[in-house]
Amino acid sequence: MSLTPFQEVAYEVAKSLIDAGRGSLFETPDTDLPQGRSDLIAKDDRIPQIGFVGEAYEIRRILVLGINPGNGSSNTRSPEDSKMMPALHDFVSDSNRGAYAAAMQAQMIAFPNWLASKEIGPILKDEGVNLAEIAYANANPYRVEGNSSNHVFPNKTRERIAAMNWVLPLALALSPRLIIAHGQKAADVIKHCKISTRLLTYNRNHNAKIRSAANADFVSQFKNALAAQSSN
Repeated sequence: MSLTPFQEVAYEVAKSLIDAGRGSLFETPDTDLPQGRSDLIAKDDRIPQIGFVGEAYEIRRILVLGINPGNGSSNTRSPEDSKMMPALHDFVSDSNRGAYAAAMQAQMIAFPNWLASKEIGPILKDEGVNLAEIAYANANPYRVEGNSSNHVFPNKTRERIAAMNWVLPLALALSPRLIIAHGQKAADVIKHCKISTRLLTYNRNHNAKIRSAANADFVSQFKNALAAQSSN
């Protein structure tokens, strides 16, 4: 499988992340690693889940940004991870373009079962945006102990590190017309990048009324953004 031009530039960013290692996004390579996992899961926790760029990304150029690939307290692989993680390990072991394409494909297959997809996916579908037309990445592609947004980004310094060493290079490579942040923490990381791309934030507030009202506005803004794209 040959890479599209946008997949090609994203590949270079992903390869740079792998070359730099986990320590490029944390204070040390071992900071906040999940503890007490099986040997297999402990190895998975050191692998960056680099996301994907759909083969038709150029049509919409929408970048969806999550927080991180949480795994809860699980000590075994989910059915999706059993298919996805071997491809990611292969890419880390030999960061060639074929391995990158396989890793992206494995993550695209798993994506519908991720929380970001379950919450944002129906909105994309309702507006006629299919998976091949978006790119997806986690603001921090490594797992951490605890998995909550505050564990992933406990301070502004960690947000800035992720922005400068991962999110900004990826955003500059992909040149999105629209960025959708899955929650405020993901939006905060994007804001550190200081780019002019329009940003919409999906609200994950635990208060159902606040969340519902905010996301009704999110859907309205998303429709307007797509309409503006169509008119240009």
